[in-house]
Amino acid sequence: KDVDECFANMEISKTAIRNAAMQAETGVTPFAATKVTALLKPSALLSVSRVIHLFLHTFPEEAIPIYPLGDIPEAEPGDPAPVLKRIKVSKFFKDLRSKFPGLNDSHLQPIVDAADLDKDGYTDYADWYKATEILWQNEEVIKGFGWDPIPAEDMDQIKQGIDLASELADLASELGVRLMFDAEQTYFQPAIDMTVMQLQYK
Repeated sequence: KDVDECFANMEISKTAIRNAAMQAETGVTPFAATKVTALLKPSALLSVSRVIHLFLHTFPEEAIPIYPLGDIPEAEPGDPAPVLKRIKVSKFFKDLRSKFPGLNDSHLQPIVDAADLDKDGYTDYADWYKATEILWQNEEVIKGFGWDPIPAEDMDQIKQGIDLASELADLASELGVRLMFDAEQTYFQPAIDMTVMQLQYK
């Protein structure tokens, strides 16, 4: 998709949001659906998804939950609530350096800052998942792992797509419309998840 097509698709989505807002008069909770792939090139989603996927798979396997992060089961009455296994940041990064000898202190500091936001010396898979939403933009860290960085064109495309999606979300919020983003093929879903999570944080 070129830039003009992405902006044209955004205008179509804006029209859908405005039309959905009219449903509020009938007592129905309005919602509109859109697709991240309408706002940027799928090739850019692939580039970012590749890096996010690689980051996620550096986390210790024994500390990765067997259920999706958004689907943590509720505890039975009397049972303790399920929690994610926490690991020491120092051990995690020691293991990273042994597996990825290209990492040095200048690479590790941004990783520490992203993965240990509350500065308690521990991290878990939820923290690491959120950290990947920051680290995919850090070309030097990506190179430190020995991976190919995201091409500049794809980086620009993703940032533009996030901006366009944010504009749609702002309009939907202003008009009281719930905005639903379609899931896509699994091979670029990580980048779509990241884009939508950026909007939810707002």
